[in-house]
Amino acid sequence: MLSNRFILVLLLSLPIFSCAAEKTVCPPFFKENNNVLVGARLFDGPLADKVELVPDNENNATWDIRGYQKTDRVINLVCDYKNGDFINVPAQKSSDRCYVKGEKPVTAWCGK
Repeated sequence: MLSNRFILVLLLSLPIFSCAAEKTVCPPFFKENNNVLVGARLFDGPLADKVELVPDNENNATWDIRGYQKTDRVINLVCDYKNGDFINVPAQKSSDRCYVKGEKPVTAWCGK
């Protein structure tokens, strides 16, 4: 049986953050299996700037980021986890939209 640590290392080593994948994804777990993804937020630029983007569609938590991607600023997908942890994942420049879907399990990604 695979250990939780091995699965996390495997998930983080996948090319989900590379240009070839053209998709930025929040890992479903952070550090341990019971620390599940509960949501995600989108920021224009560094988190320190505190420019959180409001979803275009509140019901589906969808953002159209094509206009933002034409600037030099980075769009950051912030993945929020059950115990309060979060990770910041810069969206690929090739991404058109970002999404947060579901209640259990939650999935969050940016892509075409």
